[in-house]
Parts: sequence; C-alpha cells; structure tokens
Amino acid sequence: MSRTPRAHAGLRGPFVILEFAEETALVYLENHSTVLFLEEEADLASYRVALGNILQAALAPAATTELITQIATELR
Repeated sequence: MSRTPRAHAGLRGPFVILEFAEETALVYLENHSTVLFLEEEADLASYRVALGNILQAALAPAATTELITQIATELR
C-alpha cells in the first residue's frame, strides 16, 4: 500500500482463502479469541472480491522495496 492513508479491504482484518483440488474452498478468519471457517459461496465471493481489491491497491514488489527502504532511511 502507498503511504497515502486511505481505506482498503485489508483493514477489516486478516483472512486466508483456502482452495483445494478435490474439496470445497474455505475462507479462514482468526482473531484473538475466535477461529472461523466460511464455506458458503456468498462468503467466498465476498472475500474473493476483497482479495482482488487488496491486490489492486498493493504496490508492485519493486515499489514495496523502495517504500520500505525510504521509510527505514527516514527513521535513522
């Protein structure tokens, strides 16, 4: 993500979309007291959209490295 603060789908918390060759896909959610597995197609679709939005907003690998280097330099 860029240094410009703005809302994005990743702010709602971490999740993992688990895709299997022979089984139904799942969304895995975890917080400090609960673990959840979601398997309904509507839930999967929602988290796939969220993942797409996160990937679209994310910096490219080289830009991420550059940003981290810039921030580290500023903190010295």
